Amino acid sequence: MGAWKPRRQGELADPDLTAERVASAQRVSRRHLDGLFAASGSSVEAWIRERRLQRAAEALKLGSPDTKLLAVAVESGFSSQSHFSRAFARRFGMTPSQWRKRSSLVVAAAKLGDDERGAAEPWR
Repeated sequence: MGAWKPRRQGELADPDLTAERVASAQRVSRRHLDGLFAASGSSVEAWIRERRLQRAAEALKLGSPDTKLLAVAVESGFSSQSHFSRAFARRFGMTPSQWRKRSSLVVAAAKLGDDERGAAEPWR
């Protein structure tokens, strides 16, 4: 469902965000909302979970390596670190810790590449 957007950034982080609340915010019945998502082969809960996991993945990629996984989980709307870690591993094929480590290596390699290109091509 492309029309509904969280009213504020923290709304997806609310572990109590439910399909009922989304339906109410859209002024439609839960049944109608479920039908809209079912037509696209998804569910409200899956949509919320996917947005939360994407938010967490971005936080792990760009955030401080010192940030605790529990903090990332809570800020992304998960009520426990273990639930977050299981959902993350199912979605991305690696644990949040592995994702963070891999992402930091990719970012470091990209920076190194930028530095090398900058030295070879000072006009860029």
